[in-house]
Amino acid sequence: MPELIVVQRRAALPSGAAYLLSFVELWPGQTVVRFVGLGAGAERELRGLRLTLTDDTGAEYAWRATSSGGMVLPDEVSVGFHGPLAEAADWIVISDPGGAIDERIALDRRPI
Repeated sequence: MPELIVVQRRAALPSGAAYLLSFVELWPGQTVVRFVGLGAGAERELRGLRLTLTDDTGAEYAWRATSSGGMVLPDEVSVGFHGPLAEAADWIVISDPGGAIDERIALDRRPI
């Protein structure tokens, strides 16, 4: 099971398409960012933005894949990045070189 970080942050793509950055999944071998509320063509637009994932330790995680249509929500777009996050990371940043998306997300790793 992945560690889930709930974000629930509203924003928009450069095209004006509104989305909800719903949550981030931390898997042992990858990190997945889930965007909800996006219609047809949003997957292509997100892929074209060349999103990056970095953390506060200075680590960068390579893009892995972008897919649309989730298991529960058909208006979902998922963006995956390679590798597990650094254990020492306190936050991550999802952004694109053009500055259209710049999302800083705190990692709360306290035991429940």
